[in-house]
Amino acid sequence: MKKVFAALAVGILAAPWLPVLPSFSSMACLAAGGLCSTLLGWQRFPLLLLVGVCLLGSSYGLWRGYWRYCHWVDESLTGHTLQVTGEVVTVSTRGDSKRTRLLFDAQLPNKKLGRLSLGWYDAPPVQEGERWSLSVRLKRPWNFAAIGVRDYQGWLLRHNVVATGYIRTGVKVQERLPAPIFSATQVHYAARDWLQNHLKGPGEALVRALVVGDSSGLDADMWKVFVQTGTVHLLVISGLHIGLVATTGFWLMWVLGWLGLLPVRYRWPARWGALAGWLVALSYALLAGFSLPVQRAFIMLSLATLALLCGFRLSYSATWLAALVAVVLLDPFAGSSMGFWLSFGAVGALLYVFSSPSKRGAVATLVVAQCATGIALAPILAFFQLPVHPLSALINLLSIPLIACVMIPVLLVSAFVAFCLPTSGLWLLQMAGHGLDAWYRALQWLLGATGEGYLLPVPSVGSLLLAAIGTVLLLSPKLLGWRLSGVVCLLPWLWPIQDKPQWGTAHVTVLDVGQGLAIVVRTHSRTLLYDTGDRFSAQFSAASAVILPWLHSHHIRRLDRIVISHSDRDHVGGLQAISARWPKADLLMATPEDYADAGPCEGGTSWKWDGVTFTFLKGSAGRGSRNDRSCVLAISTEAGQHQALLTGDISSKREKQLLAQYGEKLHSEVLQVPHHGSRSSSSQAFVQQVAPLYASVSAGYSNRFGHPSADTLDRLHKSGADVLVSAVTGTQTFFLGTERKPQCERSVAPAWWQRLSTDGRVLDNCQLPGQPLIGK
Repeated sequence: MKKVFAALAVGILAAPWLPVLPSFSSMACLAAGGLCSTLLGWQRFPLLLLVGVCLLGSSYGLWRGYWRYCHWVDESLTGHTLQVTGEVVTVSTRGDSKRTRLLFDAQLPNKKLGRLSLGWYDAPPVQEGERWSLSVRLKRPWNFAAIGVRDYQGWLLRHNVVATGYIRTGVKVQERLPAPIFSATQVHYAARDWLQNHLKGPGEALVRALVVGDSSGLDADMWKVFVQTGTVHLLVISGLHIGLVATTGFWLMWVLGWLGLLPVRYRWPARWGALAGWLVALSYALLAGFSLPVQRAFIMLSLATLALLCGFRLSYSATWLAALVAVVLLDPFAGSSMGFWLSFGAVGALLYVFSSPSKRGAVATLVVAQCATGIALAPILAFFQLPVHPLSALINLLSIPLIACVMIPVLLVSAFVAFCLPTSGLWLLQMAGHGLDAWYRALQWLLGATGEGYLLPVPSVGSLLLAAIGTVLLLSPKLLGWRLSGVVCLLPWLWPIQDKPQWGTAHVTVLDVGQGLAIVVRTHSRTLLYDTGDRFSAQFSAASAVILPWLHSHHIRRLDRIVISHSDRDHVGGLQAISARWPKADLLMATPEDYADAGPCEGGTSWKWDGVTFTFLKGSAGRGSRNDRSCVLAISTEAGQHQALLTGDISSKREKQLLAQYGEKLHSEVLQVPHHGSRSSSSQAFVQQVAPLYASVSAGYSNRFGHPSADTLDRLHKSGADVLVSAVTGTQTFFLGTERKPQCERSVAPAWWQRLSTDGRVLDNCQLPGQPLIGK
């Protein structure tokens, strides 16, 4: 049965990572083939049975994906103002307190629309459960398409969100309706609101995070400390917390029953203890609002409790596997979540390591458990670009008992006392807050003394599979002679082969940063960044969301030069984050007076890296509009036969000056289309003179400026250029000086939803089948 469960789980988990979402008829054929294979192999052909179960799991996962995709809002609604009514599901406020994000169950006047993720700038007070009438602008679920970027589309799919957008105006039409008294929603709301209104002082945000799963009070600096020290899992209510609470309830009931202090049969204290542990864990899950990590842990606990109450002899591994199958059946997209792999990976590693009996003491057991968990989770953390601190195992060895065995029981007892005696319970919670604050200060000091965590290389799919095999060999309790092979399996991940440009060639990558610009130019040994994208809030910019993850994914540890074309926010917004990471990188810009360490990008300045020549073109330096003062950079290979032209936001006025100054020298294989394809740029004469093979437009999906304009696209198409718009293609890489064709992220992304264009088609070598990308 374990093999059948494993095959079913593999099939469901593999479904989201197919490159194309099959048609409904293809899925029906897949399900029929799986059913026939399962029936034929039920008794005589075990391998055929496993194949059939795997196919059934895949068809189920694909059907769920197809169903959710079909409920995404129609593309025709994009960019239009709609009036919707509905109920607020969740509310979250960003650090600057002016940006609010809602999950909103909406309906149009004539039909149900579905769950929306909506931003609201400077929003009025909003609470979960209220009904509002909102004026909104929507677009289909979308995301930056670049290697290493957080999979926001996957998050939207997991939460069944059919559209994103922003709120223009809103009117409350009904206060929060009272939920059923024993519902998870009511318990969670009541506990959270009471803590927010009454609990003040040091550690209050940590108390709320651990008692009710409300992390809104944790600022960016606190998250950084927990992430860098590898203790962030202690602040997210998950399997560790649920398991501890259940274990506490189990042993308390077992001891009381064994001592005869409870009216239960002497042979049944274990079953009563299991039931008590389950009830205590249920209460804690209600307080936490039954988030997805809590659901996963509670499902596993419920299966184990049911087996014990019914007298089944269910092993720990069978319970773990059954819980995994139950989770992916409920949510086939769980495999795209980091929390899924961390929670099941940690538990699976512990079960594997302790599968053989040993004579370790309590301290040795804790040390082995921490080391095993650290080794098992390191490739997962690296894949999701989270740091691994060298002292993480030691920090967790001390922190887990403190938080899990001391603070959480104290917090739950305090919460129970507060329910009966509010004043006394509040005092206990405040004392617990002081303890948690002292723990946080200790982590903060340790991080300052030892330095930040180390970012391991991001593994490719192949190296990740090898790393998983190597981890199994390293942690094996029996195959001691194979552990050296496990180390060998880790080498392709820890020392990856880099795809460096050859001497005399360059890779020009136009990153998908939405409505902005960021271009990475790599030669054989040097890296240049042209513009840094937009800044969306005090904590969130294109640099942190796209540029830094992309550079880390490509194992780029040094940035030699930063060029800022001009000082518009959508070009300079990420400079602070980039400069903080590489403070010694040369900084050149059109207006160096804005930054103390910046130098000018003087026209005529030229330098050479690895056989590739970089030249700033002359123009209206010191004159003209800010856009026309953009640093224009020409990049040419050693032979001079291939050139890329980066133009910033210049208008047709500056284009005319460039034509007069350089003429035929402007001819380029790759053109970064000026000003995101606006109507005032890319004049007919300029486009004809440059005559690009590829015209790259960096523009956001459904942006408010209407970029790129239809007129500009028409001029580019008539010139014979292949027009690549980042909103459709995602990140684009051009291989200057070689015969390789451009590569676009949405053509090679791993999951089917990451490859889809706005109208549901799949890119083929940077092009939509049968027509240009946009505009024709």
